[in-house]
Amino acid sequence: MALRLLAAPYLPKLPSPTANGRVHCSASTQVSDTQGGRRSANYQPTVWTHNYLQSLEADESHQSRRAVELQREKAQMLEEVRGALNDEKAEPMTIFALVDDIQRLGLGQHFEEDISRALRRCLSNDAVNKSRQKSLHGTALSFRILRQHGFEVSQDVLRIFMDESGSFMKTLGGDVQGMLSLHEASHLAFEEEEILHGARSFAIEHLRNLNRKVNKDLQDQVKHELELPLHCRMPLLEARQSIEAYSR
Repeated sequence: MALRLLAAPYLPKLPSPTANGRVHCSASTQVSDTQGGRRSANYQPTVWTHNYLQSLEADESHQSRRAVELQREKAQMLEEVRGALNDEKAEPMTIFALVDDIQRLGLGQHFEEDISRALRRCLSNDAVNKSRQKSLHGTALSFRILRQHGFEVSQDVLRIFMDESGSFMKTLGGDVQGMLSLHEASHLAFEEEEILHGARSFAIEHLRNLNRKVNKDLQDQVKHELELPLHCRMPLLEARQSIEAYSR
């Protein structure tokens, strides 16, 4: 029906008989206007002008250059971290702390070989044993990082923080960072490792009774650490939590 309506103004007039019986054929040579002929759709002017298309191309070119710059910056950052891991002059505890940060930020998959190589170098370094004796945090952190990556580490490294009765020294309770590291390390215990099981109870007791005078960021960190051990958390959510913590 619509096609017939559109075509109607252009159809010639049909022959009509005259009075004498002859047929007279006539056709209209004029096209009717929009009122009596083809209907107007009132289309709006197109926005795809030459200038507009040129501006789109320029914007895409700018975004492409910016994306390349961002990729270059990220690659440079990755190389800086890789260089720090492979620095043979770096202190073992610096390497352990760096590995911990990398894993908490969800970047461990980018440095698997570098981390393994750095940990083997630290384990063969006599300075590791000296570093362990300096702090509970250092000892527990190195224990956890090494055991997480499949290195054989004995629970006996924690004996230096125990008294003659076989209990952890109560003076350690004020070392919040050490308690947090000890708590994380204790969750990597094997079934028969009683020292680590005792370390978990000791750490939980002191962390729950934490002095309320410590800053709120530290309180939030303790609460977060007590909910789940690090190796049981979802890496993506832990990375987001760590990024927010670092920003503060």
